[in-house]
Amino acid sequence: STDGEHWGLVTTDSDLPKLRAMSIVPFGNALYLFAGWSPEFGHNRAIWKSEDAVHWTKVVEKAAFPGREGQRVLEADGKLYLFGGVNYDTHTTFNDVWISEDALTWVPLTRKAPWHSRWDHDVGYFRNTFWLLSGMSSGTVGYDDVWKSADGTSWEIVATSTPLGKRQGHVILPYRGALWLVGGLDTKSNAGTGDTWFTQDGAHWEKVPTDGGWVGREDHKVMSFRGKLWIFGGMDTNWHWNNDIWYGEITR
Repeated sequence: STDGEHWGLVTTDSDLPKLRAMSIVPFGNALYLFAGWSPEFGHNRAIWKSEDAVHWTKVVEKAAFPGREGQRVLEADGKLYLFGGVNYDTHTTFNDVWISEDALTWVPLTRKAPWHSRWDHDVGYFRNTFWLLSGMSSGTVGYDDVWKSADGTSWEIVATSTPLGKRQGHVILPYRGALWLVGGLDTKSNAGTGDTWFTQDGAHWEKVPTDGGWVGREDHKVMSFRGKLWIFGGMDTNWHWNNDIWYGEITR
């Protein structure tokens, strides 16, 4: 799609295995796929690459980081970073951070960051700083905390209690000079949220007065495109997976 509204099907049978909770990120002139879980073979350790989003090639058979899902991978200053995640097979949650300069070779920046191991968190890169928010433990415990780091190795706690509450499956991203949070699952009420918040420092959050018209949800995708925020899919409180698309131009 070039406008978010009109879509064309490019393939019904890709080269990729069936996967959930993987990370696909643009890097250089290609897309790379990392981690995730497959009903065919369990946790994916391979790294896949595509230059057109249609044809995919396995470029690494077994990545250096342990198999997982629910992680966060993002690009910052020409490098890729991977944060946390969970392996349900071994009941292991991670609080590690890995870095790669070529998307193929990964080395750990830290195997034990000071934040609790977690999955379904999110990490944003804003003002040359990584910001890690919330997420879930391997049990039913959710987190309501904010951490920041300039390098992915040394971390500082910013807040241990925020108006955001405990949530998972949310999205944070920089937009119009602030760090924004959109949606997620409120782990206290077990309900999807349709709210939007922004901050300048990670500690003080301001809520957009009017919630979006979209149903509250988690595990959706949000991106900035043509000056607007776009929301794709996600799962609502009734365990219903949505295939809707919303956009909004937020002004402050």
